[in-house]
Amino acid sequence: MKIHKVLNNNFVIIKSEDGREQIVGGKGIAFGKRSGDQLDSNAINKTFVIPDSKGLDGIKKYLEVIDVEYFQIAINIVEYAKFKTGKTINESICLAIADHLNSSVTRMKNGTPIPNYMLWELKKFYTAEFEVGMYGLKLIEEELEIKLSEDEAGFIATHIIDSELEQSNIEQVYKTTKLIKGISNIVKYYFNVNFDTESIYYYRFITHLKFFANRLFNDYMLTNDDDTALYDMIQKSYVNSFGCVEKIEQHLLNDYSYSLSKEEKIYLTIHIENVIYKSKK
Repeated sequence: MKIHKVLNNNFVIIKSEDGREQIVGGKGIAFGKRSGDQLDSNAINKTFVIPDSKGLDGIKKYLEVIDVEYFQIAINIVEYAKFKTGKTINESICLAIADHLNSSVTRMKNGTPIPNYMLWELKKFYTAEFEVGMYGLKLIEEELEIKLSEDEAGFIATHIIDSELEQSNIEQVYKTTKLIKGISNIVKYYFNVNFDTESIYYYRFITHLKFFANRLFNDYMLTNDDDTALYDMIQKSYVNSFGCVEKIEQHLLNDYSYSLSKEEKIYLTIHIENVIYKSKK
């Protein structure tokens, strides 16, 4: 295997048998080497297949500004995610996770961490993916001696979940889009409003619906109805939003033969309350 171009000590470009460029990496894999030199294939621990030259340029930019340690940690996170979730994970998210980890550490050092407002739901609904995020924080602490907050574990989990959703077949993508549109329309017409699509509350609402759809179509729904005190409080405090949720539940019964649990009603009511009333502030 010949090196086509050296990017840095840890990453090089090679050409596959069909002439397409690929980036391969391994710690110190290209130290002291130049274009045309032979590469030890046993030293490669990651290969990025680049669909076009634009994609190659994008990855080159990542490699120019992000230390190899972050890529190695990201690779380990993705490998662990495959084992922990048992799902297909697009390895291209290694780049996005490495970039995120780099930014997270920089923000932490500058004293400007970003809170994760979906953390509660991620911990509750996506326990396996959140455990992957916590594993990532452990690697960061072990390798870089930097301790990040649980918020960052949630962000890592979101990358994993997004990749899982991207691997869904086209039929599930269509069903998910249809479900989100149906619920969004119920909320819009119930309150006679147009959503502020730039609002953070709208983003959280749509993200919640995306996660909800993923659970519904994969037969992983919440069945815990023990917290009746919180349910009663939400029902009394957010009367309009709860009434909208009841309309949504009827829609789900009619079209999907699914009845919302009390816990799902709680989360959905809170998101609707926020997207309708807090987005206006």
